[in-house]
Amino acid sequence: MTTLTEGASSRAGVTAVVYLDRAFHGPFVEAGVQVRSTPYFTPSPAPSGFDITRERAFDVTAFVGWQWTFRSRLTITGAFGGSRRLASSFNWFGGTPPSRESYVRAGFAF
Repeated sequence: MTTLTEGASSRAGVTAVVYLDRAFHGPFVEAGVQVRSTPYFTPSPAPSGFDITRERAFDVTAFVGWQWTFRSRLTITGAFGGSRRLASSFNWFGGTPPSRESYVRAGFAF
């Protein structure tokens, strides 16, 4: 039997952020690597009616963004950029075009 968590995507990454004005405020450039795990559902004669195949991929990422840190230590960050697949469990030689990505985050700085 297939569970819901088997169909979930996940990713983890490590990045380095360089602030161009002052630490934790203003413009920044971010570069890093990430590992992604994405499920693909394929039809199957199994009782569930499908099989799950996972693709594990290794990407490099680059972002340009802006971060606001207020006196209350509230921080809001927005960035846009892209990623490029280096290798995956389906294709170890990459070959996929770059993809656009963006994010908005909010939190408290301790």
